[in-house]
Amino acid sequence: EIYKENVRDLLSSNHKEKLQLHEKKDTGVYVKDLSSFIVKSADELNEYKKLVEKQIDGRNRNECQIIMISLCFHNQSGNFLKGPDGKDHIRSGKLHLVDLAGSERQSKTEASGVRLEEAIKINLSLTTLCQVIAA
Repeated sequence: EIYKENVRDLLSSNHKEKLQLHEKKDTGVYVKDLSSFIVKSADELNEYKKLVEKQIDGRNRNECQIIMISLCFHNQSGNFLKGPDGKDHIRSGKLHLVDLAGSERQSKTEASGVRLEEAIKINLSLTTLCQVIAA
């Protein structure tokens, strides 16, 4: 979860702990100590989804949530995929599901205090996301 520029792991046993973003030249940006799970079915993925929902249930829905999923593909027998060269290859990818809180003009919402601060951060995040997509 990213909220007011704080990163937390909703699947961690200590889900209130703030995590740090780091960058490595060879692998890029990553979140230190982020949980990682191997999921072999849609039902297993659904169980993790329920755990996250339990953490956010009843909380402010204006928070920005990002779910990062790394995928590794293999054939049904569990073996890695054969490439055109006949060798075993790993096919992988990353999927980021982003639930951004609504972006509104602050003057229309008449927000103040914490709500205004939230709206400013949300709009800044949306602007940054648009710039990344455009690039």
